[in-house]
Amino acid sequence: RFKKLVYPYKIDEKTYKYKKDNKVYKKEYKEFNAFDLIPDLVIIDGGKGQLQITKRVLKELGLENIFVIGLSKKPDKIHLLNKKYPLILKKNSSALLLLKNIRDEAHRFAISYHRNLRNKDMITSILDKIYGVGPKRKAKLIKHFSSAEYVAKATLQELYDIKGIPSKVAQRIYRHFHRF
Repeated sequence: RFKKLVYPYKIDEKTYKYKKDNKVYKKEYKEFNAFDLIPDLVIIDGGKGQLQITKRVLKELGLENIFVIGLSKKPDKIHLLNKKYPLILKKNSSALLLLKNIRDEAHRFAISYHRNLRNKDMITSILDKIYGVGPKRKAKLIKHFSSAEYVAKATLQELYDIKGIPSKVAQRIYRHFHRF
C-alpha cells in the first residue's frame, strides 16, 4: 500500500542544496496534508540544516506536530529538533541499523531514478534526430527492440519487418546508425 506513496521529484533548476530541499519538502508535505496521510515520523537524510528547513516548512503548512529526525553519516548521528547535540547510537544497535537501511533505500531509489532519467534522455535524443521518427514510431521501435542501443544495431531487414515503420523510414534509421 505504501509503495505507491514513494515517488521521485525532478527539480529542473540547479540551485543551492537547501533551497532545493525546501521545494521538495513543501511539495511532499502538501501531499501529506491533501490526503490526510500525516506520518508519525519523518526521517531526513542530513543534519541540522535540512532539519531546520523541514521544521520551517512543516510550521508553514500547519504540520509542526510531526516528529522529525535527521540522519547524517560518518559517524552516523541522529539529529533531533530543539536538541543541541546529536544522538549517537552504538554501531551494532538495531535502531541504528534500521535507520541506516531506510536511508540507504532512499539513496538507492534516488540513484535508480536518476539513472533511468539519464537513459531515457539518451534514447530520446538518439531517435529524435531521425527524420520521420516521431513519438509513435519511436515507441514501436523501443517496444520491438527494447532499447535505442538495439535499434542502432538492427539490420535493415529487421527494421523492414516492423509493422508501422515504412521502408523509407527504416532505411533512414539504418543509415543514421550505419554511416561508415
